[in-house]
Amino acid sequence: MPGFTPNLSLTYPTIDDVIDAAAWQTLSNQIDAQLSVTDLLRQQTLHRPTVNCTGFTAGVAPATTTNINFNTSIWTIPSTFHSTSVNNDQFLVPSSGLYFVTGDVSANSGTTETRLVGGVSLNGTVYFQASNAGNTLVVSISCNPKGLIACNAGDIIRVFGNWAGTGTATLGADVQIFKLANL
Repeated sequence: MPGFTPNLSLTYPTIDDVIDAAAWQTLSNQIDAQLSVTDLLRQQTLHRPTVNCTGFTAGVAPATTTNINFNTSIWTIPSTFHSTSVNNDQFLVPSSGLYFVTGDVSANSGTTETRLVGGVSLNGTVYFQASNAGNTLVVSISCNPKGLIACNAGDIIRVFGNWAGTGTATLGADVQIFKLANL
């Protein structure tokens, strides 16, 4: 009767076993299966879902909370995480886990910008935000919302801005989202 390795349960012949082609085939198949499992773990570790996008939404009136459209993707892994053409104001979470979201939200081109709140929502609920107060001479203002979000596959992450001042502004953002761990 063959023996089994303690960790991977690979079969090996004992002193009384006959080693034939079938025994070698069994061992080869078991090793191949273990390599496939190892390769999957490597893929999950090295190729975690990540996205890095920039974008803007123009013509935003003061005191209007507005989701930012991300029309440029630096990278998106997997490609279903974000689209620059369909629903480009959202990030569709590809797999459940703990995600780190960081962004640089800005308001530009208004006559004056006196305050900016930038934030991140999960499924329509504000998850975290940051703010910055300028003065009446400021024509550009930015803030940096960042934090951790526990997500389920299919959840939607959005980045938004709300500004105070005069005129109309362009809300812009650079955002990076990284999956840190499975949950």
